[in-house]
Amino acid sequence: MNERYEKIIGRGRRYSPKHPPISNLERAAQFAPFAALDGHGEALLETARVTEHETELTEEEKARLDQKLQRLQKRLAMQPEVTVGYFQPDERKAGGAYLTKTACLKRIEESPAMLRFTDGSGIPIEQIRWVAGTD
Repeated sequence: MNERYEKIIGRGRRYSPKHPPISNLERAAQFAPFAALDGHGEALLETARVTEHETELTEEEKARLDQKLQRLQKRLAMQPEVTVGYFQPDERKAGGAYLTKTACLKRIEESPAMLRFTDGSGIPIEQIRWVAGTD
């Protein structure tokens, strides 16, 4: 063994009277991770959030949707219950989500083109992908 350490190799640990030893829990807290940047964790979660790409309707699908909307226009007085599948663009990043809404239709607005429901909500017609409950 190295001669430089022979004097201290068998000695016990020295304890300071001014600074009592800290517990393992307190020692671990000194090395715990911390958020050095405010909002960094939220930014990482936002980046990891998945959005879907919007698909365009074919001309045939657009024609079929238009026919269904015309049938609904004729039945507005009855406030028919419809189920609408639509694309909701994301406010923060590219893409969005495909959602489904079932409600009673109140009116079809022309400018801007939108379906209005009895609960006060609306869906822009350009975001609609399909409509059920028109028959």
